[in-house]
Amino acid sequence: MRLNLFLGLLLAGALIGSMVSGPGAALAQEAPPAGEDDWLPPLPDLETVLNDLDCAGVAGLCQEILPQLVYEGRPDSLVNVLFTWEDLCGTTEPMQRTLILGAVWDGAFNEDLYGRNIMDYLIWFVDPVRQEDHRADFRPQLASGDVATEADFTPQRPDFDAFTASLADQLLPHVPAGGLEQFFCLFYAGMQDQAWKMLRDRRLAGTKLQRLYDWEMERMQIQRDPVAWGLSLNYWRPEGNLSRTGQHPAVGLFVEKRPENYLLRLTADLLIGRSRYPYMVQKEDFTDYSNRFNTFTLGGEGGWTVVDREGWRVDLFGGVGMGFTIPFMDQENGEDQTSTVLFHTQWQAGIGCRFPADDGRRWEMGLDLSRQWLGDRNDGGTPLDGQAWAVRMTLARNVNHDLDRRLRVLEW
Repeated sequence: MRLNLFLGLLLAGALIGSMVSGPGAALAQEAPPAGEDDWLPPLPDLETVLNDLDCAGVAGLCQEILPQLVYEGRPDSLVNVLFTWEDLCGTTEPMQRTLILGAVWDGAFNEDLYGRNIMDYLIWFVDPVRQEDHRADFRPQLASGDVATEADFTPQRPDFDAFTASLADQLLPHVPAGGLEQFFCLFYAGMQDQAWKMLRDRRLAGTKLQRLYDWEMERMQIQRDPVAWGLSLNYWRPEGNLSRTGQHPAVGLFVEKRPENYLLRLTADLLIGRSRYPYMVQKEDFTDYSNRFNTFTLGGEGGWTVVDREGWRVDLFGGVGMGFTIPFMDQENGEDQTSTVLFHTQWQAGIGCRFPADDGRRWEMGLDLSRQWLGDRNDGGTPLDGQAWAVRMTLARNVNHDLDRRLRVLEW
């Protein structure tokens, strides 16, 4: 990054300092009066000031200084400020943007100026989350690709965005048509739809940027359907013959996939507890009573989403499952009954909602209500069939949470 920054911006300086016509001159003419140059401390003093600030303070001060350095044609100072910023806080999206536009201005643009994460920076630049105030709850995960930094949420950021948009707009008439320079000028000037169209139409074939775009689109088309896994805490209230077992909690695991507006889910639930009243178990070689009701159930569910707004969803679903209950855990009455297993089938229908648990939508919470119909699991013994109401609370991790978010940007 440092070598590219030096080559791109230092070379840009020669043109910035000497141009008398073209976009640079126009920009200088539009610059606000700078007055005396004492607004900017000498660079050694400036570096001392930056060293005394946290990254948010460094970013804010740099976003104030950089436009003025461009207006005044001070490329060496520009390079030094960017070097210091990078040393203190690492690479940021505003820094990458400044590097690219500076190199375009100089006519020294090349694809060594950015790496594989350029798509993360471009996607983050137009993400609505970047326009919100997250100074109080900042974290890198706010951005798809985890590239958010304190520089994205400074009070100076809106003015800095306006500066780079103006610079890109003035550069646009002076760059070769159909090239990478035009793409970045269109993009940073606010014409992202035209910029993305250049990549969709493969007008930049053979470039690193086109290859990264194609790789992103291929990856997201393959993995587009959101996948999540999570934990559930269930409350189970039986009716009918099952009411003798009483109400029980259960814990579970699940994995789900959402192709388009549909829902596919696999569940595994474990109910641990005792029946309110003993029930008789009759097998060929013995008859005995038990109040154990430890039950494990595997199920499959399918459904569709009827409401989907900004991460809040309402689903209707149905499912089928099979479970088994182990009524005896030890040898009782001198007989080994631990191999006795009571199998049952169940059907269910329900409604559920899901909502984000964090800004990045990596986690989501949910609440489901379902009606269950359970077949008898105890032939020859006390009937244990009936219906039940089930409430399920969920916490899920979205495995490919940001793919759809990225795809909406790239397809603009």
